[in-house]
Amino acid sequence: MAQIKTRNAQAEIMGLMVIVVLVTLGFFFAVSLRSNIKTSDIQSDYTDKQLSTTFIIALLQTNIKDCPEYNVEDLIIDCATGENIECNWVGSCDMLETTLNEITDKSLIKWNSAFNLSVWDNEDNIIYTRAQNCGRGSTRIRTGIQPVQLYPVPGNAKFTLTICKQ
Repeated sequence: MAQIKTRNAQAEIMGLMVIVVLVTLGFFFAVSLRSNIKTSDIQSDYTDKQLSTTFIIALLQTNIKDCPEYNVEDLIIDCATGENIECNWVGSCDMLETTLNEITDKSLIKWNSAFNLSVWDNEDNIIYTRAQNCGRGSTRIRTGIQPVQLYPVPGNAKFTLTICKQ
């Protein structure tokens, strides 16, 4: 009788060991599948989402090459309120367009990013717009919007950058 109880106990212990081994293998299998997610995709998504906001903020504070006493924000304000600034006999709206084209050529276009960069005055008239592969058939990932105060004129201009994926 004692031998039967010992065999039953041994069988139960073996059964529990088999269950523990199967659960452990299942756990390792699940962990290995989860770890196969590409970190580059995660990093790419994060970068795209942060790019629009940080790019606009940095761009607004960028000094103008031909007139270092002014930055992009100054040109937006002046262009939206009446063009009083001149840089080398070029008005603020034309200088804004030249500057933004030059910067986007050396950054967003060089990186082959799909984007739409736009500036609106306080009456929602477009002052500047440039886009690359960001239209029908593309998915908008993130839009960064930065208001630009037009003091002493009431209202704000809007500076937006939409990053897209094709």
